[in-house]
This record gives sequence, structure tokens and C-alpha cells, in this order.
Amino acid sequence: MLIRVRTNVGLWRVDNLPPPPEATVSSILNGIKTTRPNIEYVTPLCSDPACTVPLLDGTGDTTEDGSGGSSSGKEEKTTLEQLGLRHGSMIYAKVVPETCAE
Repeated sequence: MLIRVRTNVGLWRVDNLPPPPEATVSSILNGIKTTRPNIEYVTPLCSDPACTVPLLDGTGDTTEDGSGGSSSGKEEKTTLEQLGLRHGSMIYAKVVPETCAE
């Protein structure tokens, strides 16, 4: 499965995600960390280009800590399929440019 992440510094492809019933928001965050281990988020992963609608963390709450995910790991419960994300879907985030070196 492939998800595209549009950021303020460019478009990233996160591929090799688990199949749809198993893929979660954490899967995307872990995929980003493999190529950008020091990434810092200004906004969490969002479903809209303006980054005003954060992806849900599985509890019905949005991720508000700016890390792109909750620190409790509750986003594990919400699959990408439940969020309406499919192969090739685009999500959005704002990041600190200085932390994006591959």
C-alpha cells in the first residue's frame, strides 16, 4: 500500500505499508521515520491541504501534540481503511524544514 504525504517541503511517498485491514496512522508515521528519523511536525497528519482536519487517533480525539500522532499509541486502533484512505491517497502535514534531511 502506498500513501502520499504533501508537506510544506515537498511530496513524500510512504510505501510498503501493511495491507489495508492492518495499516494504521502509526504505520505511516513509522514509514516516514525510516527515511526522515529526526522529523518534527508543525501540524499532525491531516486529511485536508490546510492542515485543519487532523486524522483521528482511534479514540475520536484528534492528535493535538504536533507530533503527528498521539504518544499513547491509541492511533493503532484506527485503520487507514476506517479513515477512508486507500492505495495512493494523499494526506497532508506541515513540518520543520530543517528536520527533513534524508
